[in-house]
Amino acid sequence: MNTVERANQDYYDRVSQIYDRKHNISRDDFSVFVRQIARLCEAPIQGMKVLDCGCGTGRGAIKFALLGNAVVAVDISENMGRACRHNALAEGLALQPGVCDCAKLPFSAESFDVVTTSAALHHMRDLEASIREFWRVLRPGGRCLFIAEPKQALIRPAWMRRIKERLSARYDREAVGLPASPVDPDMYIFALDGFQEALGQLGFSNIRTDCFFTLTSVYRDLIFYRLHDLSLRNALYRFCSRIDYGALAWLPSTCKSLFTMMAEKTSRPSAAPIRVERFAAASSLVPRPPNSAGLGRHNRRPL
Repeated sequence: MNTVERANQDYYDRVSQIYDRKHNISRDDFSVFVRQIARLCEAPIQGMKVLDCGCGTGRGAIKFALLGNAVVAVDISENMGRACRHNALAEGLALQPGVCDCAKLPFSAESFDVVTTSAALHHMRDLEASIREFWRVLRPGGRCLFIAEPKQALIRPAWMRRIKERLSARYDREAVGLPASPVDPDMYIFALDGFQEALGQLGFSNIRTDCFFTLTSVYRDLIFYRLHDLSLRNALYRFCSRIDYGALAWLPSTCKSLFTMMAEKTSRPSAAPIRVERFAAASSLVPRPPNSAGLGRHNRRPL
C-alpha cells in the first residue's frame, strides 16, 4: 500500500462513525438510485449475487440485500466495514464486509452477477486495475453499476469544488472533533465520453447513463457543510433534490454533476493499457499545505 492509499484508508477509518451524518446518507435516499438502476437495466436487481466494492457504511449493500440479493461487501477501510456491519444488523441483515483493495479483489473469476460501486470509484487510486478486476469477477453478461459518481459539469467549476473541499475539511475538524486529513480523498472527476470509450476497451458494452443533480450540487458545495442543524440541512437537501428531479430535469447533461452508469460484460478486454487521463482528471487527493487544517489552496491541474 503506497502513501496515498494509506492516507485514504486512514481518513475513512477516522470518519467512519460520523460519515452518514456528515453526508446526509440514508437508506431511503438510496431508494432513488435503485429506481434509477432499474431504469438503466430495464429490470430491478433482484435474486442475484452482488459485489459492492467500496461499500462504505453499507447503504448500497444493505438496500441490495433487502431486495433479495446475495451481497458481498468490501472496503479499503476496516472501520467503514464495521459501520456497514452495524447498519446491516439494524436492518436484520448479517453482512460481513471484507477489507481489500479493489484493484486486487480476492474472488474467483466469474463469481458475481453484478458489481457495484456507490460514490466510490472516484476514490480508487488505480482505476484501470480496479475496472479490470470488476470485469474479471463478473460472469459473462454480468453488469457493472457505477452509482452517483462525479462528472465534469458547467454548474460545478473547479473553484466551487475547492470550496466544498475546504468546508468538508472544516466540518471534520470542528463539527466532529477530527483533525484534518493530510490529503483529500476525492481522487477523480470523470468525463463521460472518455469513460464510456475506456469501458468499451475494457470489455464492456450496452452502456447506459443517467445524469442528475444541478441545484443540489450547488447547495452541497457552497452551503451544506456550513449547516450543523441536521433537520434544516436535510430539509434543504430534499427541497433541492425535488427541484432537480422536477423543474430542472430538462437541463442537458452538461449541467448535471453526478451520473449513474450501467455497463455489461460482453467481450474480452484489450490487453493494451488505457489512457486514464482521457476520462478521469485529477480532482483532489493532493497534499494540503502544512498547518492549514485543509483550508488552504490546492495545487492541482484544473479541468
